[in-house]
Amino acid sequence: MSRYIIRLVDLLLLRVLISDEVPLMLLPCTICNRTFKPESLQKHIKICEKNANKKRKTFDSSKQRNQDLAEFLPVIPKKTEKSAVRKSQSTWKEKHLEFVRAVQQARGISDGPGKKSLPLASAQARLTVHEKCPHCERNFGPKAFDRHIEWCKEQKSRIPKSPASITAKERLEARIKVIMLNFVMFF
Repeated sequence: MSRYIIRLVDLLLLRVLISDEVPLMLLPCTICNRTFKPESLQKHIKICEKNANKKRKTFDSSKQRNQDLAEFLPVIPKKTEKSAVRKSQSTWKEKHLEFVRAVQQARGISDGPGKKSLPLASAQARLTVHEKCPHCERNFGPKAFDRHIEWCKEQKSRIPKSPASITAKERLEARIKVIMLNFVMFF
């Protein structure tokens, strides 16, 4: 088929040479369907046939990179079997249930027939996961506690407490104590 196109191009070239007209039509390549002037089509067909027979390799850019950067190349993780033991994601549900039980115990409601309530010691053990800052009395996880304690100690030593804030804190604590006593007496 390509011989047919080459012959057609030759005829068109001959016609161009005989007549002074410039052809306005472009001829398509049978392989890639790109259009060319008849003069260029012959050369293109030879090149296009060679390239059509070749299979291109997929380009791997990592081979072109500097080998010193190999540590930064993305590592494809190997598929591993998931173990049957699941890692506990969060203890929020346990904390919530413990809180509900504590409220029920304060009210004098049991967990129900056949259900055992958790001992108070286990509830306190779970709550001690966070450490309390001795300076600001806020709770922090182990890592955050280590960072916070130095900062908070510096802040407390730098900023002295005014007598007004001390008396305000005492009044607040007294109010909370009265409210808690009333709450316990109510239930």
